[in-house]
Amino acid sequence: MEFGIACDITAAGPGLLGELEAAAEAAERSGFASWWASGDREQAASGGHDAVLALQCVARATSGLGIRLSGDVLAARSPAVRAKQVATLDWFSGGRLEYGLDLGGDQDAEQRTAVAHLAAMRALWSQPRATYEGERVVFRGAIALPRPAGGGVKVHVRHGDRTVLRLLAGHADGWLGWLVPAGALRAALAGLAEALGEAGRERVRRTWLVPSHEFAQAREMLAADPTLDVDELVAVFAALPTPEHVRALI
Repeated sequence: MEFGIACDITAAGPGLLGELEAAAEAAERSGFASWWASGDREQAASGGHDAVLALQCVARATSGLGIRLSGDVLAARSPAVRAKQVATLDWFSGGRLEYGLDLGGDQDAEQRTAVAHLAAMRALWSQPRATYEGERVVFRGAIALPRPAGGGVKVHVRHGDRTVLRLLAGHADGWLGWLVPAGALRAALAGLAEALGEAGRERVRRTWLVPSHEFAQAREMLAADPTLDVDELVAVFAALPTPEHVRALI
C-alpha cells in the first residue's frame, strides 16, 4: 500500500513557496507516493490557492512524487482550457499528474456535462487533430499542445451515490474515498464493486483520503484487514503541513 499527502493551501506571505517546496521534498524523502491538492469545493470554501499552480511548485521541488488533482467540478469549467492546463502540468512534471473529479454535489444534467467535458478533454489529449461533437461542445481538427507526457492522464472520481459510482465505473481509472469515515469504508467499497460489476469491470485503483489526525488509525485498520484492498492511504491536512508534520506520519 502506498501513502500520500493532501492539503489546502490558504497561507500567504513571501515564505509560502519555500514552505511548500520544503514540505513536498520532505514527503518525497519520507517515501510518500503522491501529493494531492484539495478540490474546487474545498478551495471555494477556504479561498485557497489555485491547485494547478500549487502543484506546479510541488512538481518543481520533487522528481518522483506523484502530482494529483483531487476534485475538479468539471461541469463548471471550459473543457478546452482545462485540458490544456492539465496537460501542461503533466508535461512539466514529467508525466506524474493524475486527475480527480468531484461529481457528488452535481445535479444529473451537470454530471452529464462533466462526463461530456471529460470526453472532450480526452480527445484533445489523444488525437493529433481532435474531433468531438457533444451537446454543448463541438470541435473538429483541433490541435491542442502540449499533450500529456504519457499520451493521457489517469482519471479518478470521488465517492458518491449510486449514480456517481456508475459514472465512475464507466469513465474513470480510480476511486477516491474523500473523507469517507472508517465505519463507512466497507459499504462504500461494496457499492463501488457493485457498480464495476454492472459495467463489466473487475477493479479500479482505490485511494482512501482521511483527516491527518486519523491517518495512523486508518493505516492500522487497513493492515489488519487486507480484504479492504485499498491501494493508497492519503493524509488530508486542513493547511500546508510542515516537514516535521509530514515526517511524523511515517
